[in-house]
Order: sequence, then structure tokens, then C-alpha cells
Amino acid sequence: MNVDNALRKIQNSDDAETLMTIVGVGSDKQIDRIRMQYVEDVNNLELKTNFYDKLMQVAIDLNDSSLHGIAWECHFHSLVHSNKPIEVNYFTYDNRNQNEQSDMSYEDALNADVGHINWSASSKVICHGDNELECLQFLKNWAEDTGKWDYWIPAYSMLETIDAVAKLKFGEDDERFCFLQLTRSEQHHCNSAFLIMVTKPFLDKKLTVCYMALVPDEVNMINVRLKPVVVQVPNNVKLYVAHYQVNEQI
Repeated sequence: MNVDNALRKIQNSDDAETLMTIVGVGSDKQIDRIRMQYVEDVNNLELKTNFYDKLMQVAIDLNDSSLHGIAWECHFHSLVHSNKPIEVNYFTYDNRNQNEQSDMSYEDALNADVGHINWSASSKVICHGDNELECLQFLKNWAEDTGKWDYWIPAYSMLETIDAVAKLKFGEDDERFCFLQLTRSEQHHCNSAFLIMVTKPFLDKKLTVCYMALVPDEVNMINVRLKPVVVQVPNNVKLYVAHYQVNEQI
């Protein structure tokens, strides 16, 4: 059954729920078949994003936020994999406990570090790691050989905290390994202990690391900034919230 036919079979919320089961596949969930659709051949840069456009519309019609979130996440991965020009606007994620005193005002904290990234080439893309140990070993190997990859998608769900890691240029001489959490939810979640664990191989090598909650648009970004969670990480792990757009003119 091809992808278009499979999508036409999804007609109600029960059908969508079936995608979250383990019946008939080797992976944890049938949705992993959809998640892997865009990386059937990592050397084929002609893979299209329209499958995920269709899947997002199905999720909207079903009012299924979970399926919509998965489809949107995979849509972003496919944009990167297809080398689509993406403009990312990032802002400080002020995760301080608002009940604690600080030398910096709330407004100053929100504007302490803002900017944009023209993200137009991540040619070395890989989806790897079927469990936590494999993912951690991959990150350790990447930190040892930073030129090997540009963008990594874990094949294993990493506690709803990390959906990808991207090697990005924040400036001419400012290369960072950015741990991305792709989320459409207005209620942000981040496992601080897990984030510390996955960034450690890079920090141990004195590499620059950041965390970025990447959301679809400015409205989502404002919601996340107004309702932050406290993320307790070392001071050398900068925290951002960002939204993006595809810019075909770049």
C-alpha cells in the first residue's frame, strides 16, 4: 500500500490511534513508518515534503493534535533533508524562576540574546539510534569527529526533549551544536537531567552547545516565552525559543 492510499484509509480518530500501536511492525509504533518515510534514501535529495503536508491536513480534519505534531515534526526534518532555505528567528528562553530575585529585569532577560539564522544547507543528514544507548554513543562519536554530520534525527524518542541535533552557524566564527526540541504544544516540557546528559559529550570537548525549542510560528513562540518551564542546565548551555519560515528567496 503506497503512502497516498494509506492516508486515505485514515478517516477517524480510531484510525489515527492505530498508527500509535505496535501491531505488525518491528519498531515501537506504526507511526515510526511515517516518521522514517523521508529518510528511505538519505542520498536522495529529491524527496518531497508534500506527504507531510497531506498528513497534517488529515490530522487537522480529525482534530488529532498528536498526529498533527508528529507530521509537523517530520515535515521540518524533510525541509532540512531537502536543503530547503529556512530562516530561523531565535530569542532568549528566560527559564528563571520568576519568584526568585535577579539582577536582570524580565524585559532585559527576554532580549538578552536574539537573532536569526539563514539555514540553507545540511547535506550530511542521518537518522540513527534505535535506543538510548545507541543515541548516546552516536553523540559521543560525533563530538569526536564534528565534521562527519550536519543534522541528526534520533530514531528513538528521547523523552520528548530532543528531536534533532543541528550543527549551525550563529555567526561567521560561531558554530554551535543546537539540540532541537520541535513542539507545537503551548505547554512546554523539557527534561533537564536528560538534556545535561546528551550535551555532555560536546561540552567535554569544549564545543559550543545550545538548546532550542523550535515552534511553528510567532504566536506559538510568544506562548512558550510567556509560560516557560525552569530548565536547569550549566551556564554554558544557552537556551532559546525560536520560530521559522521557509524562504525560497535566500
